[in-house]
Amino acid sequence: MSYWQLFYHVVWSTKNREPIIPTEKESVVHKLIVRHATSLGGTVFAIGGVQNHVHLVVSIPPSVAIAYFIGQIKGASPDKQFDPDTGERKGNGRGSALRKRTRKYLFA
Repeated sequence: MSYWQLFYHVVWSTKNREPIIPTEKESVVHKLIVRHATSLGGTVFAIGGVQNHVHLVVSIPPSVAIAYFIGQIKGASPDKQFDPDTGERKGNGRGSALRKRTRKYLFA
């Protein structure tokens, strides 16, 4: 069994840094991101942010490509899944349970 310790500070923002993450829903968004990161094998040490960006401190196992991990996490983010003006799902309408829960909490 090999030993590894890889930590990453990942930051991403909403398109044009638009403030589309409602302040009252930030904790829900963060919980969804943590849950998704954990399901991919990551260990989240800290998460935070404001209405237009998210910070994530995470340990990613070497068996998972960093680009894949971050792409999956960013893809699960609410600003990638729903139109902030209408609350309508973007794309072809096929979504995971995570996306459905995200929409429920953000646009309810």
